[in-house]
Amino acid sequence: MPYPEFRKDVFKVLDTIEHASNRITETSSGLKDFVRTTSARKKIWIEVKEVIKRAVAICRGELRKTVKSFEVNVADNLSPIFIDPAAIEQILVNLLINAAQAVDREDSRVMLNVEQGNTRQDRLIMEVSDNGCGMDE
Repeated sequence: MPYPEFRKDVFKVLDTIEHASNRITETSSGLKDFVRTTSARKKIWIEVKEVIKRAVAICRGELRKTVKSFEVNVADNLSPIFIDPAAIEQILVNLLINAAQAVDREDSRVMLNVEQGNTRQDRLIMEVSDNGCGMDE
């Protein structure tokens, strides 16, 4: 590759890295703000399956565009939980969209698994996984 073309490519890559870094910073700042304001939010008893359905419906278009296989596994034995439903929905939407954006393979896959935990701390376990490039430890 001739030097002028290489130089142009390097600057594009650096711009992309800077943009991604800024998005990560914004996301982590948003999560910190979310954690600080959680106690002020309205908590109610909810059926988790309904919140999951709404979150998946919001993301389905983005997932269809970028992901070849999307699988949702929700346990049948989920008990209602006392929480802010909007917060759970937003977290789930963010995780699903992030997973959809991370997959970069022809056989791209995103999975959502939700199950009931055994302890008060593990009352609800929601796991979003993908076969994207991953991140550094």
